[in-house]
Amino acid sequence: MGSILFSVITIGLLSLNLSQNPSQQTSVAKSYPVGQVSVQEIVSFNPEYRERADGYTPNSEALEFFRHFSHPVTIEVFYGGWCGDSRAHVPSYIKLLEMANNPNITTTFVAVDEKKQEPIELTQGRHIERVPTFIVYAEGQEVGRIVETPEGSVEEHLVKILKSISRGNQPSSSCWQDGDGGITGQ
Repeated sequence: MGSILFSVITIGLLSLNLSQNPSQQTSVAKSYPVGQVSVQEIVSFNPEYRERADGYTPNSEALEFFRHFSHPVTIEVFYGGWCGDSRAHVPSYIKLLEMANNPNITTTFVAVDEKKQEPIELTQGRHIERVPTFIVYAEGQEVGRIVETPEGSVEEHLVKILKSISRGNQPSSSCWQDGDGGITGQ
């Protein structure tokens, strides 16, 4: 009986000590990278992105459009590793990029903090309010963006934006406000 009482008291004291010394407790919160990252860094940090990309089949017509798109564009992808919408849409875009293998489409991935303000040097002036946000630039001008959730698939929505460039529209004329206040392409 004495050994049981001793064990209970010891466990109680250890529990009390740990609750008073949180620095000794193991943190279960996962920290996510912030800043410009490569596809390799994205999938290395979160293997779920690679699994989702590998399991995704892009729309075949959109994929062919991406493969043969001849105008140089830059696409900035702002995402959060902590964000469910980013986990849903960024892997499909990674798969599209890998399959299209088009040197005319340059992509920069930027991992942001939960406030979508860091890294300040990459987010400032870009009005990142929700993630993922895909911003498409042609000739240095924003021509469209996808904010949080694409119309259809990511590749189908991007094709709508890129077709405005193919038709020779002025980049600024292909943007409008979507229902959520974000700017998107036609």
